[in-house]
Amino acid sequence: GFLDLNGPSGAICEMKRRGFVGLKAHVPLKPYSDDSYLDHYAQAEELGMPVVFHCGHFWQFPEGGLAVEGGYIPTWNTSLYHLDMIAKRFPGLTIIGAHLGWPYSDEAMTLAMTHSNVYVDLAGPLQITISAVKRALLEYHLGHKLLFGTDLFLRKLPVRSVMDRATFWKQYLDAILGLELKDVVTPMIEAGEKTVEMIMGRTAERI
Repeated sequence: GFLDLNGPSGAICEMKRRGFVGLKAHVPLKPYSDDSYLDHYAQAEELGMPVVFHCGHFWQFPEGGLAVEGGYIPTWNTSLYHLDMIAKRFPGLTIIGAHLGWPYSDEAMTLAMTHSNVYVDLAGPLQITISAVKRALLEYHLGHKLLFGTDLFLRKLPVRSVMDRATFWKQYLDAILGLELKDVVTPMIEAGEKTVEMIMGRTAERI
């Protein structure tokens, strides 16, 4: 469910009662780590509901920006710095940084590497995520902290498009890890297959 950080934190309990298992934080009018938002994170932590945070750059849309009541959202509000603060303040809260924090992907990967409760997803346009995903796997060894995701539902595209995107990522991950050459099963191949399974769904099921 969408987490309205500017609304009452009690709404989280209602979403949990209605069957939602996770939350998405977006368009914060204040920085994510603002004191007025902390009750929301405490509620989510207590209820065991992971929170996906839009993080990194805030897009400038053709019509002139993402207008919300009270003005526009500065990129600073969704800075990874705030996720670092939240992760330390609420160690029992599962935090997912969306879009690999683009264009601050290295900072996002470092955050996931150094905080046990922080994960990152690969949702977003392929041109901004594809190279970062490769680095996450081969340089940062974050296969256990990387989650498949897509923003395609927000763009009101058909389910077929989402399935096509999932197929692409599965094939791309296989290629990065050399799994398309798995004529002979080796410990390295088995480890790579497990990593792809985690990224494509196993880790999301676990958290």
